[in-house]
Amino acid sequence: GIQVPSGNFVNAFQIRAKGKFDKDFAELHFGNFAPGFFAWVIPESKETARIGIGCKANSNAKQCLEEFLQKKNLQVQKIDELAGIIPAGPPLKEAVKGNALLVGDAGFHTKASTGGGLVTGSIAAGIAAESITEHLRNNKPLKNYGKNLSALNKDLLLHWKIRNFLNSSSDEALNKLFVKM
Repeated sequence: GIQVPSGNFVNAFQIRAKGKFDKDFAELHFGNFAPGFFAWVIPESKETARIGIGCKANSNAKQCLEEFLQKKNLQVQKIDELAGIIPAGPPLKEAVKGNALLVGDAGFHTKASTGGGLVTGSIAAGIAAESITEHLRNNKPLKNYGKNLSALNKDLLLHWKIRNFLNSSSDEALNKLFVKM
């Protein structure tokens, strides 16, 4: 089968909550409570927000979020919750084996810097469709899918390098970096 690196995942936990929020101000929090990723507060309105955290695969994301809420003294009432795993590693070296093509999260078509993957997964799906069409119409090898992903993978590799930089930086260095922006 296709080799997928096991250590390049982030556990994520998010709640939708009632509270008091500045609807024009999204927050990202880097620090020890979110090892290997970050926490977020994304207001939907003045009264509701999505509050979540991502952390290393060996961490309990729900517990990390509870600690984040306490440390930031966020007084909220939970409406609902959602948990998931985010692929946050470098692009796969091989995304095709035989007649199987990996696309989206399965193909690590996510931005390791942010965890976002809707746009990049959609781009990979389009490339997969083109590769399959070329295979069926013109007898081109499905292995071309890997070559056809090269531009997307170049972008995703940059996101992986950003993630490594963020993970290797101290809280103090990150604070200085964001103050300069």
